[in-house]
Amino acid sequence: MDLEDLKKLKIEEAHEEGPTEGEVQAIVRVRESGYVPAGVTVRARIDDQLFTANVAAERLGALRGDAKVVSVEVSRALPKID
Repeated sequence: MDLEDLKKLKIEEAHEEGPTEGEVQAIVRVRESGYVPAGVTVRARIDDQLFTANVAAERLGALRGDAKVVSVEVSRALPKID
């Protein structure tokens, strides 16, 4: 792993296993305006370089390795409050 890729991970993600299958929702920031990585479906654009997306969990490694991707944050379910 290139040290540059570590900047794309949140600290918690480096220590815990994330989803390995199925589709996940994520917030993606890219370097190039309008760029959408392969295998990513944009849900909503926040601006030209930031958007929410659906992505197959199996593609997260490739997404984090994409030089045009600044960061990827996978959404997590909030705990249920009784």
